[in-house]
Amino acid sequence: MGPVDARTWRKYLAFGSGVGIEAGRNRLHIVVVQARPAGVFVPGTLALEHYRDRPAAEWGAEYTQFLQRLGCGHLAATVLLPRRDVIVRQVSLPGVAAKDLPAALTFQVENLHPYAEDQALFAWLHPADAAFVVVGITQRDTVGHYIEMFSEAGIRVASVTFSAAALYAGLRFPGAAARANFLVSAGGGEAVELYGESDERGIFSASVQEPIESVAALAAADLRLAEGTPLENAGALLPPVRNMPEGVDPQEYALPYAAALVGACRWLSPQANLLPPELRASSARWIYVPTAALAAVLLLLAIVHVVQWRTADRRIIARLNAEAARLAPQVKQAAALDRSVETTLAHIRDIDSFRGRTRADLDVMAELTRLLEPPGYATQLEITRDAVSFAGEAPEATGLLKTLDAAAAFRASEFSQAIARGTEGASFRIRTLREGAPQ
Repeated sequence: MGPVDARTWRKYLAFGSGVGIEAGRNRLHIVVVQARPAGVFVPGTLALEHYRDRPAAEWGAEYTQFLQRLGCGHLAATVLLPRRDVIVRQVSLPGVAAKDLPAALTFQVENLHPYAEDQALFAWLHPADAAFVVVGITQRDTVGHYIEMFSEAGIRVASVTFSAAALYAGLRFPGAAARANFLVSAGGGEAVELYGESDERGIFSASVQEPIESVAALAAADLRLAEGTPLENAGALLPPVRNMPEGVDPQEYALPYAAALVGACRWLSPQANLLPPELRASSARWIYVPTAALAAVLLLLAIVHVVQWRTADRRIIARLNAEAARLAPQVKQAAALDRSVETTLAHIRDIDSFRGRTRADLDVMAELTRLLEPPGYATQLEITRDAVSFAGEAPEATGLLKTLDAAAAFRASEFSQAIARGTEGASFRIRTLREGAPQ
């Protein structure tokens, strides 16, 4: 197998999708292309009539539905400015290194346009092995007007370019017919673009009204083309379309088709973008790859963290269960000891209480003996935990209740039966409550 030449490598690098929009006076021509190593496909075209006189949201919705129907809603467009809005100049810069071209052009461009210094926007492309640079110059307000209009319509724009740059790049796209000296026409209706290249004069670009035969002759002479060089259709030199939709005129759609090719594979052709970098949208889905990759990494780390957390929890729980099982006999033994200690303490409390009751009962008997003065005496005595009942005889019984209540040991004393006369005095039965008796 022999070596693979550069043309073959470019063919396999031609992979992408793009949207080209040609901004005409009253019409937007829109082409969607899908570039593949097998060729270029055009899934759809769209013409938006009288877009300047209609609300931007209205034709913007038509554009959005068109792209979504083709599955290309993510694409940002390459917009082709009308030729009348762009000054195209060919600047000779012999001996200037590629890295010095921007500075050299900035100095030269000041003399190539009539605009105020802060009102000029320019973009350029440097043909391979050429000693000149093709420069497109327009007003900042012009680009701002289109960007504002497309923004209101909801159309994302990646590039704003001009016809010469688009045709130059499109004619070098894989599959295009290779020519060295030629003159082609593109567009129709509103205006026709003439574009040519020659080894002697470089690049020619102009916008003319039909009929164009006389202007084409002048353009051919300016390019120093050989007599009889035909004026060809730009669509015939651009990469052939594998599935051009029916009813589409390749001549009329040649310019937006070339712009769409530029947007589909920006790495294959030189770019001339008039749109300031801060306003450029991107249509490449791969710009979301870093974000998606970071999100995937974060998700993976979160999953690993959750798995480790749950695994650690299970290990800790297993260790705790094992330790609990190991200590269970000791815990049961300790619980049994606690219950034994509690039972012993209860017994001790009962014994202490029993001892206290005997002493308290003896104190009650002593107090009654003191309060019931001779010749009074008691014949019956019953002592409970909270009360004392006794019966007896005394010379005078009515004062006994007051005597008992005045004592610290008794309260709420009362006769439990009526006083009766006995052989030696009054017979009585008294019930009194104990004050502070142990329970």
